[in-house]
Amino acid sequence: MIDSVEVYSITEHKGELFAVSSSDIFKSMASGSVWLKLQTKPNVNSYYYTIFSYKNTLYIGTFDRGIYRSTNSGDSWDEFNNGLSSDALGIVEFAGKGDSLYVATDASGIHVNNLENQVSWKTFNTGLYQVGSNAIYSTENYLLANLGLYLFKRNDKDVEWQNIFVDYNQSQRQFYDFIEHGEYIFAGTDNGVYRGSLDAMHWENKDILAFPTRDISVLAVYNNRLFAGLLFGGQHWIFSSDNYGESWEIHSHEFSYLYDMTVHYKKLWAARSDGLWYFDINIPTGIKEPNSIIINKFSLNQNYPNPFNPTTKIKFSIPSDNNVEIKVFNVLGKEVAALLNEYRQAGNYELEFDASNLASGTYIYRIICGDYTEKKKMILLK
Repeated sequence: MIDSVEVYSITEHKGELFAVSSSDIFKSMASGSVWLKLQTKPNVNSYYYTIFSYKNTLYIGTFDRGIYRSTNSGDSWDEFNNGLSSDALGIVEFAGKGDSLYVATDASGIHVNNLENQVSWKTFNTGLYQVGSNAIYSTENYLLANLGLYLFKRNDKDVEWQNIFVDYNQSQRQFYDFIEHGEYIFAGTDNGVYRGSLDAMHWENKDILAFPTRDISVLAVYNNRLFAGLLFGGQHWIFSSDNYGESWEIHSHEFSYLYDMTVHYKKLWAARSDGLWYFDINIPTGIKEPNSIIINKFSLNQNYPNPFNPTTKIKFSIPSDNNVEIKVFNVLGKEVAALLNEYRQAGNYELEFDASNLASGTYIYRIICGDYTEKKKMILLK
């Protein structure tokens, strides 16, 4: 992992991960267990903002100096701005489709470059009536782009972009990320998660009920599991769904901003304001466990739902008979609830915590069982 530096973007390239902070490029080795800071990087007086891999080439988008590319995995870089006007040098995101590379800019809409000819960038804005881009995404048959508070679609044979809506009342909406999953396409928006038909013409809200109508900044997929990164109040939560958004389970909650996510070697990597972090993905195998399960380690699960109002459930496991104490504290360390203090046999347990008498805020719950101690955070949102 990479800590103590703000990491904006991450991509997989030729079997390894590459990530960028505002001024450095990092490359993973040994499936992410080792990270190297590249000594060679674009010599540009600007911040790096996004990194993208397409057709064996790495591309870096900068804050206001355009695009740089590397055809040798970061050993050297060259400027790739021919055809981009001065107001098209703020790069938001890339998308690749066939022989073409598309780029969303912060002040000049969408541009395209045919990689076979590699002549110059050309504007790709016919039908757009906004110029500030937030996101772009490519599927096999069309492109999606968010400019301003509008969502646009462009099929392969279309001569212009078409404005589409995800709400029946045609509400204006900001979109942060898109991803295909199964027979659907999902969108992360300023109003939660939306699930669309594969042609992106029919949408429905599949929001995270524990934390509705919040910003969903990034999406990722591994096998049958969809991950969604939720932002609120300078913090982020990562949820997952194994049933195409019908229900969601929380995986993590951190006091940092989340910029990007990707899956690599059964790990979910998160580019955050406090570095690059990961957690191992536990994918169900579909094999039923025997009725008698041997508990071989202590564990304290994340409460669910989280955030909650006013009740939530806390699961824990103990591998041997012992006294178990579980208490809840506020962020100042003051005890606000004692949930359990009694002798329990080895096994799996679940408690319900009712916070009806507490104010909204962040709380810490702690388990002590013999020499084992663990703490986790939870959010009460009334």
